[in-house]
Amino acid sequence: MIIQKKNLFISIIFLFIALEIFLTAYLSFISGNDSYLCSTLGSCLEVQESIYGKFLGAKVAVLGLISFIIFLFLYIFSIMNKKFKIIYLIASILGALIAIYFIFIQIFILKKICSSCVFIDVLMILISYVSTAEYKYHQKNKWKRK
Repeated sequence: MIIQKKNLFISIIFLFIALEIFLTAYLSFISGNDSYLCSTLGSCLEVQESIYGKFLGAKVAVLGLISFIIFLFLYIFSIMNKKFKIIYLIASILGALIAIYFIFIQIFILKKICSSCVFIDVLMILISYVSTAEYKYHQKNKWKRK
């Protein structure tokens, strides 16, 4: 039972991180309104081209792509060595806080929604939630391997 639940956590987190990498890569190279991921109700181009769409001259999507690739490796290290678990957990919580910040900007400052951006942000919040549950599960089971 422990192995099954541990594998479930790993599978879910890998799936979500892979989706994050795919989506941010897609947004990094496709213009907002040209994206198939942006709903007709959204304002993807307006959000992505706003002053909040760039940080230090780089597109936020590109920075997100780089961050999610690093995040993937950090998660792999956390699976191989439990000392990395807390670092990974902190990174996932920080990622969720940044995601909440971007959602806040869209809703309350820009008053425009990029559906693909919100989906990426919600995925990051879910990753943080599942990662916290995984960490608590391992704490409860004292990091059993079998």
